[in-house]
Amino acid sequence: MKFQRPETVPFQISVTIQRSAGLSSGAISQAKQNIWNCFYGIPYQAENCDMPTRLHIGETVYAGRFYCPVIAAGLSQIVAIELGPKGESMGVLAELTNAQAPSLDMDDIVISLQGN
Repeated sequence: MKFQRPETVPFQISVTIQRSAGLSSGAISQAKQNIWNCFYGIPYQAENCDMPTRLHIGETVYAGRFYCPVIAAGLSQIVAIELGPKGESMGVLAELTNAQAPSLDMDDIVISLQGN
């Protein structure tokens, strides 16, 4: 029997939020932390959200799993969430093979504001 380690696939996540009067930098930092926690299956403070499990080898990763972590941080005016392997095009889902394991650095979570 032979054992092979999966290839680590670094991810990037982009969130676009509509700028609003009550938006705080603390909420943005909390949203990034919540997204990272969600990616790795670590609980975060949220009401009415199922705590997801860690992303695993060979999974299809959906951007929709990150709406609740962003909303839980107080950022409810979400314009878009996109993700993908770092350096590749982003979209609403990314498929991994059974030889690939997802990873995420906090620096690869970008939250942008749009509007006034």
